[in-house]
Amino acid sequence: SAYGMHNQRFAERWNAMASLQLTHKRYRLFDEAFVGTEFTVPFTFVNPKIGLNYNATDRVNAYVSLSRTSREPRLVNFYDAANSSYGVLPEFETSANGAIDYDNPLAKPERLNDLEIGAAYTGNRIRGSVNLFWMDFQDEIVKNGQLDQFGQPVTGNAESTRHKGIELSGVVRATPTLTIQGNLSLSRNRFRSYTVFDGGTPLSYNGNRIAGFPDRLANLRGTFEQGGFRASLALQHVGTQFTDNSEDNRQNAQLRQTPGYDPLKVNPYTAVNLGLAYDLGRHLGVNRFEIRLDVNNLLDKLYETHGEGASFFPAATRNVFLWTRIDL
Repeated sequence: SAYGMHNQRFAERWNAMASLQLTHKRYRLFDEAFVGTEFTVPFTFVNPKIGLNYNATDRVNAYVSLSRTSREPRLVNFYDAANSSYGVLPEFETSANGAIDYDNPLAKPERLNDLEIGAAYTGNRIRGSVNLFWMDFQDEIVKNGQLDQFGQPVTGNAESTRHKGIELSGVVRATPTLTIQGNLSLSRNRFRSYTVFDGGTPLSYNGNRIAGFPDRLANLRGTFEQGGFRASLALQHVGTQFTDNSEDNRQNAQLRQTPGYDPLKVNPYTAVNLGLAYDLGRHLGVNRFEIRLDVNNLLDKLYETHGEGASFFPAATRNVFLWTRIDL
């Protein structure tokens, strides 16, 4: 990997940035004792980024950036070696005579074009920022709503996807002892072109929401500090998540009427966490001797954090951690 960046100020309040990353990665499988599979899959990526920043005042700035980046699939996308003894073959194209062509893997690296525009304000008691993003993917590596034998999500390429939205964040120092901070993300994550095959029959998921991407995320935290005492109350909100890419069988809604049907989505939830801490360091002659009590899921709500297809993963009920941190 190699990386270079240049930042150029060309006017009193304007500066431009350009960066370039070069990476080379390689998967190599050899000396497989029982099956004898051998292959090498190399990747070379060129990831450029350009940006422009304008400092309107000493406290307000605005920016725009455009970048392109790539990411390789996981090794299991090329070969599920754990199941090779059961006849699972490497995922490569085959020639007319049935031989595997190890120069042409079926899984492709994902490629992203990302445009972001934003602004920020930095004051003595208030800080805030807004960021708009537009992300176009080709061959995005997405989950398909299934788990492998180790409980890991099964992934594959989607031909074309788009993520766009707005991100807001802010910090307010309401009093010398009370700080309030939060962030909000509103996004739209959809397939532009994605076809799956169900028993050999093509099924279009164009326009569906991508599994595992909630359209709403929000966090709010209030922190009170005085002397060595600190207390914080945090709220976390996560919007609806779909657990597979059918968007709860959007194109085949009659399946939802089947007796015993489980919706393929995780309902939105809001969790509350409490933290209490006291630093005894100044009384004991050390830099820090902090005793902290964390109470997670304070209201003891029952909810699911995420899901894969018809498998759902619940959050822990109310749980308590008591721990300490010592800096000599």
